[in-house]
Amino acid sequence: MTRLDWCSSADSDQAAGQATREGLLAKYVDSDVLFIGTHFATPTAGHVKHLDTGGYWLDVGNVAP
Repeated sequence: MTRLDWCSSADSDQAAGQATREGLLAKYVDSDVLFIGTHFATPTAGHVKHLDTGGYWLDVGNVAP
């Protein structure tokens, strides 16, 4: 989740899609909110964390099976 500016061709409003991604991740980073990204390979559930180099990553280590 380092390239929030990359948009899908399915995004009918790419600027709104990017703004939504940025706002959601900024709001819930380092929180207890569980994210489930079903468009990605397993594991898909985890907690959003900051990357030291910028962007975000999904910590799947503390999620019950």
